[in-house]
Order: sequence, then structure tokens, then C-alpha cells
Amino acid sequence: MGRRLRPVGEEAYVPLLREPLPVPEPEPSAPDDDYAHVILDEVQDLSPMECRMIARRAEHASMTIVGDLGQATHPLSAGSWPELLARLGRRDAHTLELHTGYRVPQVIADYAAQYLAPDIAATRSYRTGGTLSVRPMSRCSRPASLRASSTTT
Repeated sequence: MGRRLRPVGEEAYVPLLREPLPVPEPEPSAPDDDYAHVILDEVQDLSPMECRMIARRAEHASMTIVGDLGQATHPLSAGSWPELLARLGRRDAHTLELHTGYRVPQVIADYAAQYLAPDIAATRSYRTGGTLSVRPMSRCSRPASLRASSTTT
């Protein structure tokens, strides 16, 4: 009876522990999700929920915020810079408005200015020159895809 039997089945694969199991070490603390500086572009299209999400993650961060409120496409977009800054949790802000555009000639900027909201200043273009030709389109000269969409109301 002094003879020890070898384990069979699954027990044959379990290693014999000659030393105690190591004591679990505490998990390293998760890195802070705080950012030192956040750069936001196209802020005119941020929804209120997106602003809250950014404000939570960048509560103590400085920010560079860039956008053109006149180009907003979101139905709940901010109507003014103070409103947008409040949504982002910013109290003390230094704002700088740029009134010079570099993408389009002045003739296009002048034409577009007539469609701006009353409280938005027109853009001064760096580029001079260019021509603008505006032609009215009759219903029958429109492409078929546009004619079909304009007749359904």
C-alpha cells in the first residue's frame, strides 16, 4: 500500500504546486482621461450632446475652438459663440473672429453674403478677381432627378 497511483484523466494534467500561488498585485491605476489641450474644428455642427461629451472629457483642458457659425448644418447647433462656449463648459474665453477668406474670390463672397443670417458679418476675400454668372433655371431645363424631387411636396 505504500505505492502511490498516478492520476488518470484530467487530473493527470494538473501540475502539482510546490509553492503557494502568487498574491495578486493591485491593478495599475488607469491613466487619466484628462487632456491638456483640445483642438476642435467645425464646431458649428456640434450637437448639444456632443458638446457635453467633449466638456466632460476636457474639463480642465485649454481649447482651440474653430468654426463658422454661418455654415452650421445641425438643427440644434448653437446660434452664437457665447451659447457654444457655455455648452462646452467654457467661462473664460478669448475669442478672435477672422473676417478674411482665402478660398473663394471676392465676387463669390459678395454674392454669398446676401444669404447670410443678419447677425453674421460678411467675409472679406483675400483673392481678387474672378467672375460670377448666375442663370435662372426653368423647370424643364433641370435634370430629371431634380424635376422629380421638386414636384413632390
